Amino acid sequence: MLTQRKSSGFLGGLWEFPGGKRHAEESCHDACLRHIKEQLQLTIIVQKHVTQIKHAYTHFKQKMDALLCEYESGTIDLNGPVDYKWIEWNDINQFALPKSNLKFLKKCAESIG
Repeated sequence: MLTQRKSSGFLGGLWEFPGGKRHAEESCHDACLRHIKEQLQLTIIVQKHVTQIKHAYTHFKQKMDALLCEYESGTIDLNGPVDYKWIEWNDINQFALPKSNLKFLKKCAESIG
């Protein structure tokens, strides 16, 4: 699944893997569950941690974790993203993604098989 950012603001209009910032006391697993629930109203199952990447933008650096997840329940109701798409892995190159998300692609492809 990809979600689309609002057209205004940082990285406006780009598509990305859903997620967000982790609170200091949260594991990446718990942060993933929370963000998917908050942004999409979905309950998911985290299957495994795929990789962690570091990326530097001009004014900040980020460390991001990619987790392979499975849909469990819920109906999508967007809170933050302006759109979403369930996509086939082979179609991912049709979407404009932030450079940080592009770093995940090889590891994610290996994980999916």
